[in-house]
Amino acid sequence: MKKKLLPILMGALLVPTVWADVRIEAERSVVGENDVLEARLRFPAQDRGDLYVAAIVQGNLLFFGEDGKLHSAPVPYKRDGLFDQGQAETILRFPGVLITPGRYRLYAAITDTGADIFDTSRWHGPLARQLFIVNEPPERSRDFDGDGWPDDDGNHDGFSDADHDFDGWRDDDADHNGIPDGEESGGDDQGGADHSGHDHGGDDDGGHDDGGNTGTGDTGGNVATGASLYGANCSGCHSPDPASDRKGVLMGADPARIRGAIASNKGGMGFLADVLSDADIQAISDFIRSKRGG
Repeated sequence: MKKKLLPILMGALLVPTVWADVRIEAERSVVGENDVLEARLRFPAQDRGDLYVAAIVQGNLLFFGEDGKLHSAPVPYKRDGLFDQGQAETILRFPGVLITPGRYRLYAAITDTGADIFDTSRWHGPLARQLFIVNEPPERSRDFDGDGWPDDDGNHDGFSDADHDFDGWRDDDADHNGIPDGEESGGDDQGGADHSGHDHGGDDDGGHDDGGNTGTGDTGGNVATGASLYGANCSGCHSPDPASDRKGVLMGADPARIRGAIASNKGGMGFLADVLSDADIQAISDFIRSKRGG
């Protein structure tokens, strides 16, 4: 079930939030050890239905249940609730010192009572969203003025204005270290093994990727399979066309890079460990390589 819902959720995030049936409010998005992470729900108009609240934690999509527990399967936070205009409810309050450093995405939506959450036509509005950046230094959180919000977060939802796919990272931060690619020093990333050796001139491109058993074998059918898998699992964050190289997707021409990103949960990719097999990853890699042009 999680395999189906996460792409739906990510796609729904790309819908401009002009209005919403429920909002998430916070005093701050950037939370340090001496701060408190607090989130409230507020209802701008009276509504009735099933209220869902979910979070992505270490790549896992978890739902807040009526029993006060987190669930991996979709369950309402409140079933057939009646929500008054202006009503507010605190749903999270934790001292920052108790939270593992990282980025935590929180979502909320109201559906028709008893509706299938997979049917977005039954949602009463787009997803409310809020990103919390916990115990990260300013060079990563981008909160240089210390006001509790990234300096490039104009609407105070926690997401950078340059994070158009709402994955919690700027689109120009391919390695997800919090620093825009253009601001990084010219060390290993610019002229070291990663770009002049491993990726472009090393064994992977001249051997394994292009001349080994994955570059010259069953690429015909594998590319077609990879295109389908890429569209379902990768295009939301990396754009439908890998040739754009959004967020460094062309590095996926090496399947080891994809496996490594999933294993390290880079950009919240950890959930794909339960979705993609080694053969699937190889097919996606072949598709990306076909778009790279060599």
